[in-house]
Amino acid sequence: MVNSMSMSCLAALVWCFSLLLLNSHSYFAYHSNETDRLALLAIKSQLQDPLGVTSSWNNSMNLCQWTGVTCGHRHPRVTALDLSNRSIGGTLSPFVGNLSFLRVINLTDNDFYGEIPNEVGKIPSNLSHCSNLINLFWRKNKLVGEISAFIGNWLKLEMIDVGDNQLIGKFPAFIANFSALEAIDISANMLGGRIPDSLRQLRSLNYLSISENNFSCKLPLSIWNISSLEIISLHLNRFEGSLPLNIGFNLPNVNFLSVGQNNFTGSLPHSLSNASNLQVLDELGQLVILIYLTLLTNCSQMEMLYLNTNKFGGVFPRSIANLSAKITVIDMGDNQISEYNQLTGTIPHAIGELKNLQGLALVGNSLRGTIPDTLGFNKLQGNVPSSLGNCQNLMVLSVSNNKLTGGLPPQILGIQTLSRLLDLSGNLLGGSIPLEVGMLSK
Repeated sequence: MVNSMSMSCLAALVWCFSLLLLNSHSYFAYHSNETDRLALLAIKSQLQDPLGVTSSWNNSMNLCQWTGVTCGHRHPRVTALDLSNRSIGGTLSPFVGNLSFLRVINLTDNDFYGEIPNEVGKIPSNLSHCSNLINLFWRKNKLVGEISAFIGNWLKLEMIDVGDNQLIGKFPAFIANFSALEAIDISANMLGGRIPDSLRQLRSLNYLSISENNFSCKLPLSIWNISSLEIISLHLNRFEGSLPLNIGFNLPNVNFLSVGQNNFTGSLPHSLSNASNLQVLDELGQLVILIYLTLLTNCSQMEMLYLNTNKFGGVFPRSIANLSAKITVIDMGDNQISEYNQLTGTIPHAIGELKNLQGLALVGNSLRGTIPDTLGFNKLQGNVPSSLGNCQNLMVLSVSNNKLTGGLPPQILGIQTLSRLLDLSGNLLGGSIPLEVGMLSK
């Protein structure tokens, strides 16, 4: 009898304890969730929201169902805040720091600028409290202030994009402590100074865009040894020195390289021919001499080649016809070889082998001779060849201000992809306009 009563009492105690735990869990879950709810309402109170994106942020709906808010699967805590491309203005409330489970914040392409004069556009320092942050996207706003002022102890951070703002200061060296970092985009700001050598510690980094700033220094050689890099954008700064000779060996994964409008000197390293994954070569500044274009014929994955804003001249390179068959764009504008430049010679007929070519910018230069049967974009003479109709991927055709004669072949107007630009002005063309011109409207 005593044992039976003891068992009954024990069962009752277990039940009460379980109930207490359940209520405690519900209590803490509610109050943790309440912390997030109040933080979001504080954030909303400082936003200018002309589209009413945050109208769902009210007491009649669970916060996990609010627009732009994502909660975790195992707990009702806010893990992501995405208000990108919503025409939202104002400042981000310091209460964002209370979203302690926040992993992703995306405020790209808005108009954050702030209403309080001494806080205009500033990033709240409390954001540094979001220790679980993985992705930070705050591109294309009007943020100002020191970039190092808001970066916190985000050891889990994988991606940061604060490009196209008005941030100032130096590149924060301690960002190299974020060993999980895969992408850095701080382009189009007003940052300056030197690039820290400590970036070499970021062995997972595959995207680095620091273009359109005021950096003025020699890049640390260690930057060119981060073998994981795939995207490198450095243009429009004041970087000095030359590209390392072994760049093609040390960056086997690079597929986008842009270094123009800096103070780099020297020529294109021969080792770049080993960068077989290179797809886009954009703005090489003064580095290229035409003879070095032969090196790029080994880049079998190349799709776009931008050699505009250089200062090289000479004979049009015949090796250009041996570039990757995948190439779609070749731009040699604003040089001494193309647009109002000093390039001589003729365009090689073999350029017609580039079957995927969609655009070739060589307008208004000093080339002479007739247009080859395979292509024609220059200050040349003669008829427009009907064989241009074979370029079925052509999207832009500009042959303005030449000395072309004859009529316009209907085969060209039959190119279905030729929808962006057809410019034949400033020539000596005559005859009737083919009926096929109506097909271009499609």
